[in-house]
Amino acid sequence: MDGQQYLNQISEPSRSAKPAKGKGGILSSKFFLVGVIGVVSLIIIIIIGSALGGDKGGGEKNLSYKLKLHLDNTAEVANEYQKHVRSSGLRSDGASLY
Repeated sequence: MDGQQYLNQISEPSRSAKPAKGKGGILSSKFFLVGVIGVVSLIIIIIIGSALGGDKGGGEKNLSYKLKLHLDNTAEVANEYQKHVRSSGLRSDGASLY
């Protein structure tokens, strides 16, 4: 067998070899498909969670009630401990707060 026949023999494609697939790009990648499915499912979960969660703020009436309770408690503490304060600046601030 001379050199040319040998080169022709090894350069022939084997009959059992499958033809190479054309690359489909990033859209046919399994990682890309898994990522897209994950992002879509995360968005769906967020939408469902926000729909089921509703408004937890309580509205203006609830917030104004909380503010009144906070101010009443602050005034009570300022009134109770005013007599124990020795600093004139703090006494003035406490009286203004009350």
